[in-house]
Amino acid sequence: MIDKFVTEKTTVEKVANLSDREFVSCYLDRLQPVVITDAISSWKAFSTWTPKFLQQTYGSKQVTVDDRSYQLLDFIDLVLTSTKSHPCSYLNVDIPGLFPELLPDISPSLLYPQHNWLLNPMLYIPSVDSVKQQNGFLTLLIAGEGTRFPVLHFDHFHLHAFIMQIYGDKEFTLFPPHQSEYLYPLDRYSNQSFIPDVDRPDLNRFPLFAKAVPIKVILKPGETIFMPSGWWHTTRMLTPSIAVTSNSLSSSNWDKFSQDLTRESAKNSLTSTNKESDISAYLNELGILLAQSVK
Repeated sequence: MIDKFVTEKTTVEKVANLSDREFVSCYLDRLQPVVITDAISSWKAFSTWTPKFLQQTYGSKQVTVDDRSYQLLDFIDLVLTSTKSHPCSYLNVDIPGLFPELLPDISPSLLYPQHNWLLNPMLYIPSVDSVKQQNGFLTLLIAGEGTRFPVLHFDHFHLHAFIMQIYGDKEFTLFPPHQSEYLYPLDRYSNQSFIPDVDRPDLNRFPLFAKAVPIKVILKPGETIFMPSGWWHTTRMLTPSIAVTSNSLSSSNWDKFSQDLTRESAKNSLTSTNKESDISAYLNELGILLAQSVK
């Protein structure tokens, strides 16, 4: 249960027995990160997935990492021999598309939030369907000790993210949205940073980064971190690591999502000059309908 909520955070709270109502009021609506320690305690994956299990059961599967093709058996060998000085690459694959056999091991779906607008059938727009395929469903992440996520970023289209740690320890470094001006985005609307390593920044090249205040938290096996819309983050593996991620959309990030989608849809359109205003008006009405559908 939640005893109190601290507005100015210097760390990420770890909580258990969190109801959906508490999650929405204390974290989702306030766009505050949180680690939920028992959200996936009933998942079979939590008690069975190890590097050796994946090698023995799915070792013949072909995966692509950094534009190279591997059998999963061989890639996990690289994971198990990865070190801080010689880290392996980072595997990021769609579970329903490549590993549908794993889906029974990661059910039931997360309680939080109960209503994910990203999966609502009313949200049927071609560009959004591609978002669902890339981000809205479940992604498998596998990496070795010393491996870092390739880039400091926040999730595409200002989606919320949930990262469920199945095996191993992973350190997160977070920055709240209001520190974006210190984080050197690739451009005005980019969700990626130029800074390659937040632990060893080149302050001659990135002097404003000295003003940024990171928040660090270690995610342990069985824990789930909620990463709100617009929160910059990156990770470092402390051990071999297996995790699952998903994304969500609600009233709390709908406006930012709509703005991003409108810009991208208009940019990719070769038709009407009024395309951006048409898309914006449509998404505004759709947001009202989606909000009404969950009341």
